[in-house]
Amino acid sequence: MASKSDNPKLTNNSGQIITNNKELRIVMVGKTGSGKSAAGNTILGRKEFESKCTSQSVTVDCFKHECLIDGQQIAVIDTPDLFDNRYDETKTVKDVSQCVRLAAPGPHVFLVVICLGRFTAEEKQTVQKIQEIFGQDADRYSMVLFTRGDYLDETIETFLDDNTDLQELVARCNNQYHVFNNKEKKDRSQVNELLQKIRSVVQRNGGSHYTNEMFQEAEREIQEEKQRILKEKEEKIRKQREELERELLKEYEKNMRKMKEQLMAERERERKEREEERRRVKQEMEMQRQREEQRVRKEREEEIMRRRRKQEMERQREMVEKEGERQREREERKRNMASKSDNPKLTNNSGQIITNNKELRIVMVGKTGAGKSATGNTILGRKGFESKCTSKSVTVDCFKYECVIDGQQIAVIDTPGLFDNRFEDIKTVKEVSQCIRLAAPGPHVFLVVIGVGRFTAEEKQTVQKIQEIFGQDADRYSMVLFTRGDDLEETTIEEFFSDDTDLQELVARCNNQYHVFNNKLKDRSQVNELLQKIRNVVQRNGGSHYTNEMFQKAEREIQEEKQRILKEKEGKKRKEREELEKELLKGHEKNMKKILKQHEAERERERKEREEERRREREEREAERKREIKKRERERKKMYEERQREMERREAERQRERERRERERQEMYEEWERERQEMYEEWERERRVAAFTKAIEDLIDALAHELHMNFFF
Repeated sequence: MASKSDNPKLTNNSGQIITNNKELRIVMVGKTGSGKSAAGNTILGRKEFESKCTSQSVTVDCFKHECLIDGQQIAVIDTPDLFDNRYDETKTVKDVSQCVRLAAPGPHVFLVVICLGRFTAEEKQTVQKIQEIFGQDADRYSMVLFTRGDYLDETIETFLDDNTDLQELVARCNNQYHVFNNKEKKDRSQVNELLQKIRSVVQRNGGSHYTNEMFQEAEREIQEEKQRILKEKEEKIRKQREELERELLKEYEKNMRKMKEQLMAERERERKEREEERRRVKQEMEMQRQREEQRVRKEREEEIMRRRRKQEMERQREMVEKEGERQREREERKRNMASKSDNPKLTNNSGQIITNNKELRIVMVGKTGAGKSATGNTILGRKGFESKCTSKSVTVDCFKYECVIDGQQIAVIDTPGLFDNRFEDIKTVKEVSQCIRLAAPGPHVFLVVIGVGRFTAEEKQTVQKIQEIFGQDADRYSMVLFTRGDDLEETTIEEFFSDDTDLQELVARCNNQYHVFNNKLKDRSQVNELLQKIRNVVQRNGGSHYTNEMFQKAEREIQEEKQRILKEKEGKKRKEREELEKELLKGHEKNMKKILKQHEAERERERKEREEERRREREEREAERKREIKKRERERKKMYEERQREMERREAERQRERERRERERQEMYEEWERERQEMYEEWERERRVAAFTKAIEDLIDALAHELHMNFFF
């Protein structure tokens, strides 16, 4: 029977069979610029999703397109990019969530799209955000898709071995991963291999798909987690407020005691001061007479000294004027000698001459994975710096290599990549700062290396970090270098950053100088063009370079800014604490006065109420005693009547019970099995009635006894 079916099949949630011809629903999720839309077009085999190399996200809504591959219907859903600077996080998460509706009744797989390169904190946050949106149930329906496969110099397994975070991500996604090269759109083998892996994931899940119930459960968990965090914060604030109130109360009581002690001490001190004042007045009158005599003698001596100093200063001024004239003559001779030189030249910071054949020092800075090391190798024309496609930063220290281009000595200094997850920010900044030492006496240009693609918050923070390290003076010596120029395809670099004000602002700060590199090409013309632009920057700066004094100034400004921010925070906290203390102290004093006033009024009211209560009680006690005697008499009579009625009722009930039992005995002979069960139930009822009757009798006796005792007392 099995041989009659040629198509592999899967079982869906309801137990039905899903053959290869059924629809396969794929949802693409990932960070902005990771290549989701391009990967979707590669799967479809045509351009449906908008995909182009720009500095801003292209996909801002969920879109769905379908195609037929090997007889199977494939639905591909593209989602908005995470970490899009133009929208807040809440809107992006809400838009991404719409993919579940487009993939109804539910997606078979979530393709977590990650670009091959550095796995930085932003990529890690992207994965965490996806798992927060769709919940832990989505892990069973997930798979990792690595884009830009053409950048891989080794196997994907070797790439994964170097990064535990990536290994953990792949493990959570069914240990399923695939590599795409979106530039090879005609190579359908990579698409077929991907679909086969997706079918394996579906088969492993029994043909089931991610459901709307799972998504709602994930949303509930998110809301519960938010509520939990909010409650924890409220509880923490409440405890802090209570602790502060207790501290203020203790401080208030302590201050009150201290104020009393100070008041007593102040009175004693004033008494002693008055006595001391009388004694001091007498002494001062005597001292005043003696000081007057000393002042007259001192004025005479000072007048003599002033005359002597004036004569000495006159002699020194004449000597300085003569030395200044000699110095001006020497400088004039130096200027005359310098004007006789005919070579083209530029003047550096120390006044020395820089010709076109002098060393040109280039420092490359940027985010990890931007392509700094590869750019340095392209400039050198050989592989000096270590550069390869890995998930971790390769450059962890500053390195310097030199070469000669067109007769000019070129020094290239590579720096560690910023935002390296393995090291703290302080350590990375310290290592980057070492480039100033390697570029002594100072670099002529800072190449701010940025990969062509999305200009996200992390890239923006990278530029800000560079400007913080080297200060505003470094802007005059900076230039932007865009790598991965092959990704631009038919787009010009001007069109690339024309829509992004942040990029335009960056280029403007860097002398409006920029260049594009394709590190895969061996074309030296791009290097020559870059060097010419660098020489223009140097010439515009009068041949000067970034100096150690500028760097020290930047460090001082950083420390001053840190101190200012720290002082502002401390001042704000101190002011808030003082305001809270004043508010609590004011409220405490007000409450204490109110409590004391209420306490006095309460005591007076209670005293009057007690007196009135005693009088009322005496009057009521006599009336109550008389009423109680009459009431007991009535109750005793009523109790006797109730007992008589109860006895008659019980006797009638017993008679009815006997008659009913007689009828049950006669029925027992007719249907023994049924009667046996009924007898057992009847016996149980009798026991409860007897217990109830006895309980009533005991209760009546107890009440009668209590009434009897109350009567005598």
